[in-house]
Amino acid sequence: MAAALPLSRLFRPGGFSGVVLAAALLSIGISWLARRFRIPAVVGLLLSVLGLFWFLTGRFHAHTLWGIFPTPASATVLVHSVREGVSQTINYAVPVPTTPALLTFVAAGVWMSAWLADAAALWVGNPLLAIAATVPLFATPSTLLPSQRRWLDTSLYIAAAAWVLFGEERARAKRWRTSEARLGWRAGPAVRVALIGVLIIVVMAPFLPGYGAPPLLRSKGPGDRVQFNPFVAIQATLRKQPEATLLTETTNQPTYLRLTTLEHYDGQVFQQGNARQAVPIGAEPIPPYEPGLTFDVVRQNFQIQALAGPWLPAAYDPVKVTDVADVKIERETRSLILPSAGGLPTGVRYQVTSDVPRLTVADLDQPFSYDKQALADYLQLPRVPSVIRQLAQRIAGDRPTPYQKALALQEYLRTFTYNENVAADFHHSFKNLVEFLTKSKQGYCEQFAAAMAVMARTLGIPSRVAIGFGFGQRIGKQYVITTREAHAWVEIFFPGAGWVAFEPTPRAGVTAVPPYAAPGAAEASPTPSDQPTATPTPSAQPSTGSRNLERGQAGGQTAQQGRPAWVFAAFIAAGAFGLIALLIVLAVIIPRILRRRARGPRGAAAVRYLEFLAWCEGAGLGRRPGETPSEHAARLATGTTEAVEPLEQLAVLVDGALWAPEEDVDPGAVESAASDARAALRTTLSRRNRLLAAAGWGRWKSAA
Repeated sequence: MAAALPLSRLFRPGGFSGVVLAAALLSIGISWLARRFRIPAVVGLLLSVLGLFWFLTGRFHAHTLWGIFPTPASATVLVHSVREGVSQTINYAVPVPTTPALLTFVAAGVWMSAWLADAAALWVGNPLLAIAATVPLFATPSTLLPSQRRWLDTSLYIAAAAWVLFGEERARAKRWRTSEARLGWRAGPAVRVALIGVLIIVVMAPFLPGYGAPPLLRSKGPGDRVQFNPFVAIQATLRKQPEATLLTETTNQPTYLRLTTLEHYDGQVFQQGNARQAVPIGAEPIPPYEPGLTFDVVRQNFQIQALAGPWLPAAYDPVKVTDVADVKIERETRSLILPSAGGLPTGVRYQVTSDVPRLTVADLDQPFSYDKQALADYLQLPRVPSVIRQLAQRIAGDRPTPYQKALALQEYLRTFTYNENVAADFHHSFKNLVEFLTKSKQGYCEQFAAAMAVMARTLGIPSRVAIGFGFGQRIGKQYVITTREAHAWVEIFFPGAGWVAFEPTPRAGVTAVPPYAAPGAAEASPTPSDQPTATPTPSAQPSTGSRNLERGQAGGQTAQQGRPAWVFAAFIAAGAFGLIALLIVLAVIIPRILRRRARGPRGAAAVRYLEFLAWCEGAGLGRRPGETPSEHAARLATGTTEAVEPLEQLAVLVDGALWAPEEDVDPGAVESAASDARAALRTTLSRRNRLLAAAGWGRWKSAA
């Protein structure tokens, strides 16, 4: 724990300590139980791995469980989460958000270090090796982030290492009871620990996640540049003091400026999915996603001031970009991205031409039927608290069309209070959303957008969260975009119209409700408006019938629908029987291997006697500490008179094999006596012990 605590400096506040503490205690606790019940080390390791798998699944992916049991979907989602965590360690700049993927990855690393340290100290009996196993864990934060806490972290770690060495010294003195045994700190082990730690840091530091790699996301760029980070709460950006100017814009029509979208939700945070195919965008315009719509052509001239990051802000739907080399556009999100993670240099100008769909109520207010398999990424939800589902049903469940349902959700949320000064740890997890919807009813755009997206999905409406900026302040002919305009809103999918923006956040000045989503729009005349829409414009996504939307996240709609109970029961049973069968097979194969590797008659006789002892261990008749072969045989012979002769003969043969000349040792006689002794003792055993002995349980038990 002393080695893992410094890792908290690499994370933003929220949820780190509990996960790491649980992972470490789980590893140490299962190892202790394995030793307590004399479970073999290999089996104990397997149980520890299964315990970690169970914990991480229940903590971050409970929706994949069948009752309390993990399922094949649990393994798939967890593997995906670990891979995503590895990617995020490279792409994020510290301090990073406490995303489930990162916490899963770090928890697995802490568990592994705890298991290695425990095994080194207690199974191997080498405290120096135990300390060395934790050095990379302790050294990682200092290689990535300086902190005033380093001296405190170092003091705790040194104290913990000293305690381990001191405990070993006491144990050594107690075992040998010699006057030369000296308690306390020794300079020799301390120097060796320091040398091992320095060596590991020097060798491993270049291979640590994120070491020397340019971050794709940063909270502060070169100089005073600021990137609006969509993976974490935007509260800090909104409240940044002094307010920073990010970019300026000259345009023929003001709109929301979109950066990217977040579609995957795990109950803790909205984040990007995997459907991120990017294609180059050149000087020639590219077709919009829905060519059949009526568009307003919006031309924007941007100048970067203090905005860093891989995304180029633009109105939706961008079809042409000039004065930017190698810019790409993502097929699903229509976000403009740059190959350079740091973004454009300060002062750079570029131009974007966008085809902004001119939508009306008539385009949207229809009883659409969704292809749930194609749109699974945008309907995906973990197990939603019942209060959120019930509230969504009460607000919009009886509305006849998806548009009217979305409109009802938007209008309901706009009755809440906009407040940026909520608690710093108030984000958009299920816990926070329940608090927001049922008690406080106040927050900033993060809570409003996340709440509407989640409630829309509970009603079967595909949704995602868009991230970018609201309307800037007009100064002369320019619009100035600052950190105060950082914003999040909701996009709903409509076949034939694509992704359509809705505004649930009641924030004056920076936000505006689109004309097609204004209060009472559903009852108004569906005559198309000739006025330009100064609104956050939606993505022109093609209809589900015209293209196959990629599936980007495991655990989507298919996993949510579930499988028959007998499938999971059969899977669990097959896994248990498979493990038992493997252990039995190994118990049969291992003696054959040992027999072949035995050298000379004395070694062959020893192997056969050890096989007899392993059988006795499984039958509950194992040797006691300090018991000689003769004493062991005499104790076993008291159970039945038929075993007296073969046991006495076996004890004599074993003593002869230990002390007589090797040419006089007869391994065959040892094997025959052991076989006769087993046959006689088997009649005294219970059915359970007979099965355990026959299955080779004693070999695994004695290995502990």
